[in-house]
Amino acid sequence: MIIAFDIDDILWPLNIHICEKHGIKYDDITEFKVPRNTKLTEKERNTLMSEYHNVEVFKQLEFYDGAERIRSLIDNGHDVWIFSHSLSQDIADVKIERLTKELNIPENKIICSIINKEQVTKEKELPDDLDYFIDDSPYNIAKSNAKENLLIKTPWNCSSNAKETMSGKVYKYFDDLNEVIDYIENTER
Repeated sequence: MIIAFDIDDILWPLNIHICEKHGIKYDDITEFKVPRNTKLTEKERNTLMSEYHNVEVFKQLEFYDGAERIRSLIDNGHDVWIFSHSLSQDIADVKIERLTKELNIPENKIICSIINKEQVTKEKELPDDLDYFIDDSPYNIAKSNAKENLLIKTPWNCSSNAKETMSGKVYKYFDDLNEVIDYIENTER
């Protein structure tokens, strides 16, 4: 089986962390694209965007319970990949270092693309033969060719706009990472 995981808001709580740190109501992030969040004030949207650029945030995040189970998927012969966007090379480096050291993910299985003003590649380049794709972005799910797309529920991927964006795709929602991994282990192809 070929499985691809996103990092932010899948393996660790990026938006929850930022919201708690700055007193932003997490449930008000109803759109994946921050500027489209009309429930957030301009200051809150700017704070989110600023923190997405802050390498220190990515050093502080704790992995979700269940993240350590990704290694067991690898040990059981599954081809597991980690795909993530980062807003700087420094952030990508932190993600790669933490995944390899803390979760023992092979570095050659981690793809961290850089998205900034100089490099605006916004699509994750996923293998066409993915069995499972685990992400929080409805836009990434809409472009996915995975047999099944698995989402951990967030306010921005459960909205009517998100569901419209993902229409035509096979996807399922889960409450947490352990549920996702249980599902994969119990429905092996």
